[in-house]
This record gives sequence, structure tokens and C-alpha cells, in this order.
Amino acid sequence: MKAKLAIVISIGLLQGCIWPADLSEIKDKFEDDFDSFVKLNSMIKQERWGTNCFHVADDRVGHTRRQGIYWNSDLAFKPKIKNASIKQVLSAANLSIERYNTYLELLDDVDGYFIVHCHGKGVTSVPVHRNVGCVTAVKNNQDGKIPKTREEGRFYFKIAPLKAGWYIEEECYS
Repeated sequence: MKAKLAIVISIGLLQGCIWPADLSEIKDKFEDDFDSFVKLNSMIKQERWGTNCFHVADDRVGHTRRQGIYWNSDLAFKPKIKNASIKQVLSAANLSIERYNTYLELLDDVDGYFIVHCHGKGVTSVPVHRNVGCVTAVKNNQDGKIPKTREEGRFYFKIAPLKAGWYIEEECYS
């Protein structure tokens, strides 16, 4: 009985890892939650903390990541943050707990894993689906331009336009 249960659970987990993104479902979700995407985009563009790209997620703020109960900065990031609390990280990033919680609520609304904005490129990205070899994100270019479907080396980028400069990008590694 335990072996059968383990097989059923394994198949379920495997399907979750290889299930392709449903672009029409993502488009519908985007339409339903457009205001939340716009608010996230507006908020993240205001953040700056030492580097070009700024991330927010339940386990990431700027260039720090939660590891267990502590937060630590990425290896190349200065000043080094080690074994910090969320309060210390938010303080260093000039981010209030209320604003951080707003990010988390909006990410939950749009089914996003995290949000990142890279100031140099002017691109905001909200990954909404992951599977083996692929990440699907709802993106916005500051200049309003939507890229074309393309291949770059072993990566393939499938683009589906949305509205107001937003698009879906499915990035897959082959």
C-alpha cells in the first residue's frame, strides 16, 4: 500500500514539474488582475539598493535571500549581510514592513513567484509558471516595446503580447 501511495505522489509531483504553461490561462489571469500587475510594476520601479536589479519575494529582498530563519546577501553583494532578520534586511533596503507585505499580497493576487525590475534594461518581470527547463513570466518594458519570439544559443523565448506594453515570455532551455 505504501509503495502504491509513493508512486501516485511521485507521478503527481512529476506532472507539476513538467506541466506546460497554459498561455490562455495566464492571459485571462493578467486581464483579471491587471491593476495588481500595474501596481507591482509602479512599486518595484521605485526601489533601489546598491545594484541594477531589485527583487522582492517571500524569500528574497534585493540581493538577500532567506535561508532558514536568517537572511544573507548574495556572494558578490556589498555590504555583506549575514544571519540578519527580516527587519534588518528591510531596513537596509529602505523598505517598510507594510510595503513588503503589500508586495507579497499583490504577488499572491497575480500568482507570481517574485517580482524583479532591472533599471538598466527597464524591464519588470513577474514569473508565474515554472516547469522543467522553462520559466514563464509576465513582463513589461519601460519603453513599451514588445520583443519578438527568438532563439539565443540554447534558449528559446516565446512571446505572447498582452496590452499596454505587457507581454508573456516563456523562456526555455534546450
